[in-house]
Amino acid sequence: MKPREPDWGLRLLLIVGVLIVLAFSSLRLAAQTQPIAGLTSVAVSAGTTGPPSLFPNGSAAAPSMAFSSSPGLGCWLAGANSMACGGSGAANDFRVINNGGTIFAAGATAVTGIWTVTQAGALQNVSSTSGTIVMATTTIFNASGTLQNNACNFNDLNLLIPNAGQQCYCGNCAVGATCASGGTGAVAKRIGGGVAACT
Repeated sequence: MKPREPDWGLRLLLIVGVLIVLAFSSLRLAAQTQPIAGLTSVAVSAGTTGPPSLFPNGSAAAPSMAFSSSPGLGCWLAGANSMACGGSGAANDFRVINNGGTIFAAGATAVTGIWTVTQAGALQNVSSTSGTIVMATTTIFNASGTLQNNACNFNDLNLLIPNAGQQCYCGNCAVGATCASGGTGAVAKRIGGGVAACT
């Protein structure tokens, strides 16, 4: 019996199929590189339509997203649905920066930027022109360190300062143990017993 001739068309089709599979596998690996256990560092990149990059949980001592020149500084999973950024080093800090410089810094060893939360937990401002605290549209603390009371008038006292400890600047109040209208202005403050006193 004559031997059967090889089906070169089928073989060629199988070879092309293998090449296509390898090509798609290479594209997927290039689009998404996941950290591999046992490696000291790995470059992670994701395609625009690929799945998110997944990182180990990490810790403050060993952040899962860190930097080659500062491996103790980065971000990690602090708990369920909680992400933390910073580090275990005493000099580590976190900053928010735009093209004008540092807006906010936390954990810094020195006061820097417009607002800084120091390592001791103090909120400090170093700018003479920025750092105003505004509630809604009312300035309550300006850049020069002046506390500004919300403006009010005598007829609005029960509405604006109903609780003890609240205060406002009453433009038409008269100074007295109990606020009265017809004055040139006073700081009205609600004290015990529901009384509004003006000073």
